Amino acid sequence: MTTGMGSWAPPAGLDAELTATGVHFDALRLPAYLGGRVRAILGKRCGAVVRDPYGHYLYFLSERGAAADWRIPEAACAKLLGKGCWIVVPPSHRVQAGDLRWISNPTEGRLRTPARCLRDALDCAQL
Repeated sequence: MTTGMGSWAPPAGLDAELTATGVHFDALRLPAYLGGRVRAILGKRCGAVVRDPYGHYLYFLSERGAAADWRIPEAACAKLLGKGCWIVVPPSHRVQAGDLRWISNPTEGRLRTPARCLRDALDCAQL
């Protein structure tokens, strides 16, 4: 049940773009070790996921407004990025190993992970 982004799409050129969260989507930043577990739990329900250039964090795109009412324990080392935050988004074609890239491709029909699914997967991954 992941949904589209409306008029938003990842950059099509060669360069990444600084993109405001809270406009077309919110994002959940997780340490890579925890994000990998969350991604495995989500399986086919997982929407687009960005890997930072150093491999330390994964950014899960979710519905706009999801960050407004979701509280995450500090122990999770997670950060919700909603209105007033920014993430760097790679071009849509950047999916291979290397620097900033998509590890769950946004062009495969799954752009946002439903917030409820993401919360449940995070809870399971922390057990």
